[in-house]
Amino acid sequence: MEPQPEGVELQPVQNPPQHTLAYIDADQYSANADYEITFVPYGTSARPHTLIIQILTSSPQGKVERPFDFAGMNVMVDTSLLPADMAVGEGGTYKGTLRLVKQQSGLAQGGVLAPMLMEASAKE
Repeated sequence: MEPQPEGVELQPVQNPPQHTLAYIDADQYSANADYEITFVPYGTSARPHTLIIQILTSSPQGKVERPFDFAGMNVMVDTSLLPADMAVGEGGTYKGTLRLVKQQSGLAQGGVLAPMLMEASAKE
């Protein structure tokens, strides 16, 4: 599976690429950490307000005690907090801000960190 080329409308992805990251163990990495990312989208997920993306570059913003290296990873990101004028609806290369937001879960004792896309714009 390949990310969508520039200008192609995003379609629902039935089966995300192997090793797509949806959550991170909150005991291992810093919550509420922001990352400046460059990414390309595969498409939308069956979950509402969710994109499946490949992160090309990732850089923690500010002081992050326990950063996560997203570069080269496929990630399922929540877009529910993304402003409407920043919607990602076509393939291509984008830059943006990703935040790891802590959520309670039975998957990990300390909860999980959900990747949320806070900002996005087409890379020029």
